[in-house]
Amino acid sequence: MTPEELDRALASDAKGVRASPRFAAAVMAAVRHEAKAPPPIPFPWTRAAPGIAAALLVIALTVASFVTTSGAESPTGAPVALERVIEISASIGNAVAGWDARNATIWVVVLALSAVPLLAPLMVGEGSQKRPAYKPQS
Repeated sequence: MTPEELDRALASDAKGVRASPRFAAAVMAAVRHEAKAPPPIPFPWTRAAPGIAAALLVIALTVASFVTTSGAESPTGAPVALERVIEISASIGNAVAGWDARNATIWVVVLALSAVPLLAPLMVGEGSQKRPAYKPQS
């Protein structure tokens, strides 16, 4: 079948096809609604740029620190970067070992309160999935 024959066949069939008035009204209402909608809010790059630049700077300095000190060795024979990691891990371990029940309780409460804002949208989102899908009236 050639494109011209297909066009003729579709044109002859389309003459009797008309949209219902309710459908046309619903489409026009949706078009008007979309036309009235405000434009999307642009991302605030000017406010985010300093934070992004600071994060990139920290990453670059960390990589540079490991690159420049990875070949150097301390008097014990271990690389300096490894010595730093061991030192930081030991200080964190000493701080945790010194905790009493009060400190542990405070940290549990802080972690629980931090988890609520992170998990609440997930819990609320589950309720919206249980709603039936939109079905237009016919």
